[in-house]
Amino acid sequence: MGELKKVLELEELFFHALYGFRAYWSMGKIGRSAVGRIKQATGINVSGYEMILHSNDLVHFYNSHYGSQEYRHSSRGIRAEDIRQMPMIMTNFTRVRVGNTYDSLLFEKINASECFQLVVKVDEQLKTLVGKSFRINT
Repeated sequence: MGELKKVLELEELFFHALYGFRAYWSMGKIGRSAVGRIKQATGINVSGYEMILHSNDLVHFYNSHYGSQEYRHSSRGIRAEDIRQMPMIMTNFTRVRVGNTYDSLLFEKINASECFQLVVKVDEQLKTLVGKSFRINT
């Protein structure tokens, strides 16, 4: 299936996803303030963890959460500029809690008209938070 390539730009991840190449976007490490807030809210220590998004998960975001199907669920489709906000959602969130599984977190960022909901997998072995699901409720 090929080697997993690290990319530093979202646009590069889009290119890899478009052609079916395996890659991940490195969004940097979780900051100290966010680590403390996450630990306090969930009991999970993510100190030193890197925030990443795999090309196959990017494809999932667009296949599952883009376009008219989202409107039936009081949500809007995601756009590239929304994906670019993922690091901010994981560091400057309104609230965070353990997701549907013990190894996932649900981050929510609420603004005046929308609620961004981002589910990440907590990979303790690789010390990563991996984007898995993304929805924008209106």
